Amino acid sequence: MWAALFLIGAAAYSAIAIFRHDRFGSAAFDLGVYDQQIWGYSHFRLLYNSVSLIPNLLGDHFHPILMVLAPIYWIWNDVRSLLIAQALLLALGSVPIFWWARQRLGLWPAALLQGAFLVFWGILAGDVFDFHQLAVAVPAVSFALYAAVTRNNLLLWPAAAVGMLSKEDVSLTFLFIGIYLIVAQRRWRVGLVLAAVSAVYFWVVIKIVIPAIRGGAAYGHWTYTALGATPEAAIKHLLLRPWDAILVAIRPFRKIELLGALLIPWLLLPLLSPIFIVAIPLIAERVWSDSPEFWSTHYHYSMVIATVLAFGTVDTIGRMQDRWPRLQTRRLAPAAAAAVLAAGLLVTFAAVRPLSELSHELTGGQAAAMQSCLTVIPADASVTATSLLVPHLTHRTDIFVLPYGIGRTTWVAVGPPNPGFGPSDIAVQAYIDQARAAGYQVRCSSGRLIMVLSR
Repeated sequence: MWAALFLIGAAAYSAIAIFRHDRFGSAAFDLGVYDQQIWGYSHFRLLYNSVSLIPNLLGDHFHPILMVLAPIYWIWNDVRSLLIAQALLLALGSVPIFWWARQRLGLWPAALLQGAFLVFWGILAGDVFDFHQLAVAVPAVSFALYAAVTRNNLLLWPAAAVGMLSKEDVSLTFLFIGIYLIVAQRRWRVGLVLAAVSAVYFWVVIKIVIPAIRGGAAYGHWTYTALGATPEAAIKHLLLRPWDAILVAIRPFRKIELLGALLIPWLLLPLLSPIFIVAIPLIAERVWSDSPEFWSTHYHYSMVIATVLAFGTVDTIGRMQDRWPRLQTRRLAPAAAAAVLAAGLLVTFAAVRPLSELSHELTGGQAAAMQSCLTVIPADASVTATSLLVPHLTHRTDIFVLPYGIGRTTWVAVGPPNPGFGPSDIAVQAYIDQARAAGYQVRCSSGRLIMVLSR
């Protein structure tokens, strides 16, 4: 049964992501960025990432595990293959949840809870928002948690290695898995080693590896200045004024709304499980951040925590059965799992509604007209394009996001603006005028949808 649910989830995630991409809903950030990078890996090249204007993308976030995805382009040299790979990874994260739930609760509760994970809004929001390296961390953390609860060290260590190589801050999740092993299971040796390795890895990557790749520049993703200008300053602040951790975490109110959206689909059950310890860094990095994007229910930020919440839910239901053996436990687990699935469906499709943006995409005819114009651009030509066109052009070494690149590339492609992440309609027209003034001539256009120019 788990395999059927896995395949259904992967197929649904693939269809959603490809539908959005084919109708020009995907963007330079993040699909264009990672597609160009992994396409470069498939040619055994470490490209200058012209989409993000970063010489080496590993100096932005450290994610060498993405190199293992390069062979997918040998099978199908298309950006949509990356979306399918992400769909498979997200669906794969549900499998260990089923396995452990079946051991603890039985077949049908396991199927219901696997389904609750697959429809959780955090997973769907990540699937809808382009591609992100955290997709690799989802099954890695899920298998690591399964290894932890089943005391399988042979599975724990490779899962931890994959997870930590997917993004530097994922190592903090494994640090807290180590703490869980110590606190909840009294497995001092394994827990201490995992926690220590994770902490050292995180420090080495953000203090030595990434700065070395960046040419000496400091790690660029510290967004916790309310607690301190550096990780060391934040730790000192929290030791001296621990109550500030709560104050920062609940202001503004959007953060409380986020916490409700995370926990209500699971009926708050993860809060009753010691596995919730593992969720601490994943929640803290959201509610302590200065960036409003981290407080949102959009994007990819809730994918990894979904695995922790699912395992915590299974654990709590199992503990309820153990605590009240006189109850009709054969009915308790199925009823609780069904209630979790119902709550998840309600929050996902009635409250958060991550799939609602699909209704704003272009029609099939409009998308076909835009794609037709893009085909006039030679495969090896240098291009400057608006954000929503970039993922359709990234299998090349020189692809820039407007306004960068006008005058240095041979082609310019201008399409609809990306709301909230790109220039306005007025700015887009200004870019067209700028390109014409620089000697570019129109080669293809389709009404107000797209204009392709070349020198």
